[in-house]
Amino acid sequence: MKDQYPIVKVIHQRRKNVGVSKPSTVEIELSFQGKRKWISTGIRVFPKNWSDKLRVFGLPDAFDSNMKIESMEKTIMNHIRQLMIDGKPFDWSGLNSALENAQMEGSFLRFVENRVLSRKDIKESTRRNHKKIVIALKEFKRLETFNDISRINIIKFDEWLRGRKDYTQSTIASYHRYLKTYIHDAIRQDLIKVDPYIGFRVDQGKPRKRKFLTPEELVRIETCKVATFSLEKVRDMFLFQCYTGLAYSDLKKFDFQLVQQRGNRYVLHDTRKKTNEDFYIVLLPTAINILKKYNYHLPLMTNEQYNMRLKLISESAGLEKNLTSHMGRHTFATMSLNSGIKIEVLAQMMGHADIRTTQIYAKMINCTVEEAYSVLEANEKIKLFVNQLNYFLSVLIALLKCV
Repeated sequence: MKDQYPIVKVIHQRRKNVGVSKPSTVEIELSFQGKRKWISTGIRVFPKNWSDKLRVFGLPDAFDSNMKIESMEKTIMNHIRQLMIDGKPFDWSGLNSALENAQMEGSFLRFVENRVLSRKDIKESTRRNHKKIVIALKEFKRLETFNDISRINIIKFDEWLRGRKDYTQSTIASYHRYLKTYIHDAIRQDLIKVDPYIGFRVDQGKPRKRKFLTPEELVRIETCKVATFSLEKVRDMFLFQCYTGLAYSDLKKFDFQLVQQRGNRYVLHDTRKKTNEDFYIVLLPTAINILKKYNYHLPLMTNEQYNMRLKLISESAGLEKNLTSHMGRHTFATMSLNSGIKIEVLAQMMGHADIRTTQIYAKMINCTVEEAYSVLEANEKIKLFVNQLNYFLSVLIALLKCV
């Protein structure tokens, strides 16, 4: 029957007088019985970022926007198709109910998974961490749909995390942080109406204690015998980290051509790969000697292979600590603070985006501070002994004069 069911199409910039200087809403237009109705998708873009074929393009969140448009369009088409199959007439109230049900029953899990994969504002290392929340949601099974997003299920998720083996409070807090990111993302897209984290507090926990080498342990690594030249390369890479503070990702992109010679010093000014923050370091003689050994091109390998071979270096040096590539960076930081370098200067050397990260190292050297106090106490005892000795000498001299 003619006009028994509406014609559906996606349109942009319905009001042509808006112009190109303002973003317009993407809408789904339904033509039914000589009348037209428009349903907003909640997506607003400039004309330059829209085409009838590609829809949203040229934007970091284009994939997510098109996914939302397609989802709404598919919900409407499926509703109309089912009416045709059942031989039922179309009415607006039925369509509104279908849209509301689709919003409540949509897959939050698929939304998070697609969002993690499509984001352009995070590095691959960060993306790998965010993928963990997808795995956790699949295992938990109580936060799969938008309808599942509730405060009670967040509490159950927290309890589930606490029941996981070896999960520290910091780890639990990180899962909540990832989940909260995508819940707030869905709220901005009108897929979730109420923030389930309102009134729910998560203890961030204490940061994991960072391990570093003492000067004596560093000497043992420098002087130990290694079985092969391959392991010698690994040791040199690690020592280069200990004397420069470079993280593995920055070690991998190290380029001696960026180093500037200023008098007798070699200064490196570069940008950290992880934080995109500038850092400044002076290459110490030990680091320069390692570079000379390899004609100023470090012998790099994958991080996995590097860390695996560092375990052999630890065994060769007779250390009980499990060496990792990042321990070299921690060692540099603690050595610098112990040498009297101010924490503000160290933050620039390390390329920390927040000085609070640098302050963690200040807490790590409490043992060194205690050792320093031990020296002071020893000096005080020596001073007391000398004073007592001088007193006895003066008494002795006075007695001798009386004789």
